[in-house]
Amino acid sequence: MTDVYGNSALTIVAAHARDGTEGLFCNRPPLGTKAPIIDCSWGPNSKPEPYYLIDHRLWISSVENSHPSSRTWTVQERFLSTKRLYFTEHQIFYHCATHEVCESFAAGETPSQLIENTALQSVKSNLEPREKWVRATEVYSRACPTKDTDKIVAVAGIAENLRAPLGDEYLVGLWRSNLVHELLWRSSSNGGDQSRPDPCLAPTSSWMAVKGVGVDINSTICSSGCNHHINIIHASVDLVDPSRPTGDIHQGSGILQIRGSLKQVYWSPSKYSDGDWRKYQITFEGEQKGALTTTHPDYLEDSLTDRRIFLLPVLSTEEGQSIECLVLTPVIEQARIYERVGHYTMSSDNGGDWYLFRQRKKGNDSVPWWGSWFGYSYWERIPKADLCII
Repeated sequence: MTDVYGNSALTIVAAHARDGTEGLFCNRPPLGTKAPIIDCSWGPNSKPEPYYLIDHRLWISSVENSHPSSRTWTVQERFLSTKRLYFTEHQIFYHCATHEVCESFAAGETPSQLIENTALQSVKSNLEPREKWVRATEVYSRACPTKDTDKIVAVAGIAENLRAPLGDEYLVGLWRSNLVHELLWRSSSNGGDQSRPDPCLAPTSSWMAVKGVGVDINSTICSSGCNHHINIIHASVDLVDPSRPTGDIHQGSGILQIRGSLKQVYWSPSKYSDGDWRKYQITFEGEQKGALTTTHPDYLEDSLTDRRIFLLPVLSTEEGQSIECLVLTPVIEQARIYERVGHYTMSSDNGGDWYLFRQRKKGNDSVPWWGSWFGYSYWERIPKADLCII
């Protein structure tokens, strides 16, 4: 796929077609593409001047939201092809690494305001490879695979295209050198068909393990000047074809071994209905009053709130004003094997490292308030231990 679309002279896209039964061309008003001109003045004493009246969502509505853009296989075709010609319902668009042109502005380039912050920017040659990957995952995660088994292989071409420029090892949607930050991906959806395939084909630590939801792959905490609370001990996947490092993996083969501190937390009683992501919020001992907290569940299922959960602190700012954690649930707790079910973030002006502490226990009882008089502390630091996320 990388060679086919990466080396193509021109990729022609039937952007208006709902499926393979519809062709490249369609009936359309011949003058419907021309932007109307209006005379407008900006003050009582100013002279009216001619202005084009244009749809500011022209590229998004015609290209970004076209039928092919919603399918996983065609996403990588768009990213890998350097020159693309889109036949949409109302006009033809052309895009390459340096120009964007459509029939509404055939005499020159399309105004930059219409294409800024769109997925088309992802193939701009002046973007860093990692930024290209971030843009690609944002688009790809929102697309729908024909089959659940397509999700890993349908992005392999993009990953392979960026593997050499990044000089990195690919781990099913994540990159080894940036693994601590990329583990903190979070869903950007507010509901809908947000689920996890059964059986789950990718390790739950990867955004590839969810469907029906867009993801933000970057941590909100800057990579410079932050505290790491985990150590990556081992990360691997079992490739179906070892000669294709960005290709498919054997089901259930991904494993991530981490050393970190687990803090038990609890689902917070909620007034929200099933299917509402706000229903899946958490609470815990020592929670700061007034802190801004948000839990992003990886998938929305009623049974999720019946499971025991733990926070795994991953990154925090130097003074602790912001913290990002993974939400884990035990698979085999005695063996310290867990799976990921969500992402947690907290912001507080007070800071602190409360997330690294738990109530001290003496036998089966908490130490009483007067215990500190005799050398006991009510809180103790949670010791780090090895655990696996599958």
